[in-house]
Amino acid sequence: MVLQHNVPAINSGRNLSYNRTNLNKNLEKLSTGYKINRAADDAAGLAISESMRNKINGLNQAETNAQDGISMIQIAEGALSEVHSMLERGTTLATQAANDTYKDDVRKNIDAELQELKKEIDRISASTEFNGINLLNGLHAAGEIDKVASVLTTDEVDQIVKDISNIVCNSGEDILDSFNTLKTGYPDSKVNITIKSLPGSTLATAGGTVSSGQGLINVNVDVDKIDSINTATKESTLSHEVMHGVMGVALANAGTSMTALKASDNLWFTEGTAQLAGGIFTAG
Repeated sequence: MVLQHNVPAINSGRNLSYNRTNLNKNLEKLSTGYKINRAADDAAGLAISESMRNKINGLNQAETNAQDGISMIQIAEGALSEVHSMLERGTTLATQAANDTYKDDVRKNIDAELQELKKEIDRISASTEFNGINLLNGLHAAGEIDKVASVLTTDEVDQIVKDISNIVCNSGEDILDSFNTLKTGYPDSKVNITIKSLPGSTLATAGGTVSSGQGLINVNVDVDKIDSINTATKESTLSHEVMHGVMGVALANAGTSMTALKASDNLWFTEGTAQLAGGIFTAG
């Protein structure tokens, strides 16, 4: 038996395969524009290039975010410029109406224009939006963009506030019904709920005082944080804070009879009752 072979042809085939592989790599580099496309090209270089590419993408997105912020501010600025023009017109009309040479009919016409300006200012405040975010509804009064606005829609915030209001009111009633000593002589009270960003992990804060014989409980709530927790924790937290408000009103209403309990070194009293309320009272 004789084995026939063609060594030159085998070498030519091997060289052709090698050259085809190199050609494909070069074509890939030309088509992608990258010198390094896989770890086989340069493992260390690929790690460096991917790290730089990641940073570049992040910087590009940061630039886009900044442009979005500028666009939002420009929209708000345009709306406020219109409001400013209307306020200037309102000042002019008010000064004009003060002229005693005008009859009442003329003043009525001036007042009609003033009322229309007021309606238009309210409309601008309610309808000025950027990407679905209302810019002039008061949520950003603290001077910075409240992250609540970027996470939740206006309808969602309204619904959460309603739920919080129910929990707060129910907790306050349960607390007063359970502590007869507090309820006796307790003044009629008003509850104000303010939506704002709170530092750290704080979900809510509350305090109470008495003004002109009426109690006032102020509750501050970070809607974004409190919306992300379960119902039981939400109710416990709000009940805890409402107890602070109720005790604040009660101590302020008590005058000098509870001076000792108002002292700063007796924080254990109000904090202890708040911890008790947080573990007992829920809206459910």
